[in-house]
Amino acid sequence: MDWGDGSAKSTFSASPGALSAAHAYVNDRSTPYTVSVTVKDSTGASAAASFAVSVANVAPAVTITAPAPGGVVGTRSTLSFKASFSDPGTADTHTCTIDWGDGSTSSGTIVESGGSGTCSASTSYKFVGTYTIKVTVKDSGGASSSASVSVSVSKGAGPLYILLSAYDTAASRFRASALKTAKAAHLAAAKAKAKAKANAQKAQKAAAQGGAAQGSARRMLTQ
Repeated sequence: MDWGDGSAKSTFSASPGALSAAHAYVNDRSTPYTVSVTVKDSTGASAAASFAVSVANVAPAVTITAPAPGGVVGTRSTLSFKASFSDPGTADTHTCTIDWGDGSTSSGTIVESGGSGTCSASTSYKFVGTYTIKVTVKDSGGASSSASVSVSVSKGAGPLYILLSAYDTAASRFRASALKTAKAAHLAAAKAKAKAKANAQKAQKAAAQGGAAQGSARRMLTQ
């Protein structure tokens, strides 16, 4: 039997009557395969016949392996994505597209052999929220399958966030230190002013007491 797909022919012994054999096609195509059957008897006489076989394309099966469902990632941190796939059409090649759920999409990197492989990509989210990531794997025959997973994005500690946080912390500390210094200076100035006023009042009182004493002395001399 010649299966019409370039694979090795099948040869086997058979008894008179109906013939049966099995074969797996590894690739679909738009035109049917022509299967040729040749039967030869013990005298060398033979007869042949053929028939057409249409092979339908089967979509690949897709499974997301990372991130895990319900995973949490920080804003501006790198989220690594990976999915595995398998396709009965072992001669098919594949592409994958990832919808990150935030309005952006990207093509993943495919590593495959014999119809099976992986799709990987990465992204980072700017805003806090819950996002549904959807991956679509498409084979060279046009059949595709999708899988999705949801992740939560919280306020993260990416490089920019760390830099801004450090700046905010330093600025807060500087403001607190400046305020403390200003308060101390104001208090010191107030104390100095109060002390100067008290000294002035003492001086005025002493001067007044001195003037009164001189007036008494003059009256006594006059008498």
